[in-house]
Amino acid sequence: MKYLANIIPIVTIFPVANVYGFFPKYKLPPNRSPDLGNRLERRQGYTHFNQREIQNNNLASVFALRGGMSGDEVIGEVFEWCSNLGAPAALVAGAVLATFSEAREKLTTRRSDSNTVRRAKKLTKFLLLTAFGLQIVCIFVTTVMGTMLKSYGDNPLSAATAAMTHKSALGFMQKNYEFEYLATRVSFLQGLFNWLLAIAVEFAIPDADDTKSSLIMDRFISWTLLSIVLLMLSFYNGHMTFYQNYGEMVSRCIIVTWKRFFWRWPPRPMSLVTIPSLVMSIIQGYRAFRANDEDE
Repeated sequence: MKYLANIIPIVTIFPVANVYGFFPKYKLPPNRSPDLGNRLERRQGYTHFNQREIQNNNLASVFALRGGMSGDEVIGEVFEWCSNLGAPAALVAGAVLATFSEAREKLTTRRSDSNTVRRAKKLTKFLLLTAFGLQIVCIFVTTVMGTMLKSYGDNPLSAATAAMTHKSALGFMQKNYEFEYLATRVSFLQGLFNWLLAIAVEFAIPDADDTKSSLIMDRFISWTLLSIVLLMLSFYNGHMTFYQNYGEMVSRCIIVTWKRFFWRWPPRPMSLVTIPSLVMSIIQGYRAFRANDEDE
């Protein structure tokens, strides 16, 4: 009985101390939920506690104080955001392929083309292919990210603890998954811009049988599309949340990508395999834009 009297207070006090903040991992803010406090006061005389229920109530109280969002709601909103962004990316990718198929014959360089026309055709091809590739990257990242979020329940406490430090779903993603967040937003928007700019450049390329009125109309369409792209970019810069403008977001995406895949030790095996491919891509791209049909 003597030993039992010493053990009972320890078993009784430990869970209560855990919830009230004596242990930093599950620390509750001073203005805790009244319902949680009343429930704990009623349980202070009991010896056994449901530790998991107390931890969940603790996290629910924190989310309520931060806007009423639970860990499941934060993860669910991130998953929904990824799904909503992947669907339009697939539509844009299909439209880019259709545009490239229709303009493929027109974009073929000929010996009679001037240097300006030849470079414009190459630029249009480059913009269309990069637009398609960027949309595929957006679809891939959002799909993988959504699949990963659906498996967060295997470690719910750590995911909820990470989520409860942010008031919004995108704030949680930007803080904990910045590369995925930037890759998704930049790839979708830049792919959309590249597609519109490619159409604008294509209309600016004159055909041999074009009339004067047709050339004027093509130039009008080209300048109109360019104006739309600039207005979209201006609108986008006015609605930024975590970055000052689109340029800063793109530069941050490049830095995060460089640190994630290349500037690290020990290096990743797939990163080492990717380096020769990237170098050859840069070399061949330079040669493609510098090559002239007269040199063949």
